Amino acid sequence: MGNMYLWVVILIIFSIVIGTFEAKIKGKFGEASVSKLLHRLDKNKYKVINDVILYSDGGNTKTTQIDHIVVSNYGIFSIETKNYKGQIYGSEQSSQWTQNIYGHKYKFMNPVHQNYVHIKAIKALLDTNGYDKIPMYSIVTFPGDAIIKVETRESYVVKWKKLVPTIKKLSSTECLNSETVEKIVELLKEKVASKVDTKEHIQEVKTTIKETKKKIKAGTCPKCGGELVLRKGKYGKFYGCSNYPKCRFTVTK
Repeated sequence: MGNMYLWVVILIIFSIVIGTFEAKIKGKFGEASVSKLLHRLDKNKYKVINDVILYSDGGNTKTTQIDHIVVSNYGIFSIETKNYKGQIYGSEQSSQWTQNIYGHKYKFMNPVHQNYVHIKAIKALLDTNGYDKIPMYSIVTFPGDAIIKVETRESYVVKWKKLVPTIKKLSSTECLNSETVEKIVELLKEKVASKVDTKEHIQEVKTTIKETKKKIKAGTCPKCGGELVLRKGKYGKFYGCSNYPKCRFTVTK
């Protein structure tokens, strides 16, 4: 009986390790695929930087990891890559989105919120170094087999094949010369993630997620400390902060 119990525990641990490993591989494959697509842009006007960790400006963690930054003559594009299939539900304001695949639903952090923190971090770094009033664009991208059912106003949520056309569409007015673009690229490249930075960032994110879940379970808004109130919206019931509209934090029921 004891040996059977031990084998059950080993199998559970093994499945957790394999699941975590597969998720990491899937994420890296998605980022590599998007990076390849971005390099189709005109190299004379668009410069691509992958996997950058910057100090956060107003986020829940000290640092923030950015999948892709495109610095161009037309402005700066911050791109968050999600390698998720199935139906994707959510809104610009909600704290979490939902993936519905094969009848199973999974929650994940709102990537628009993640990218908002990324843009603030980029802006803070550039402002400190004398580069201000540069147009910045937030783009979240999913693979082609995802069914996106998301409404946004200020951000762009597109499939991978629409990523480059979306960037070109937003590239309407040149605002930076090539010399300035190169200087900004060098500034950002100084922040490209090291293994130590990445490890510290991942641990910090895990701690923040754990603390956030604890506050939500207690009925407390993790953003401002207000009370979470049950409400009904377009996509069903959800919990919203009692300090709305000053605080727009929401979490699906």
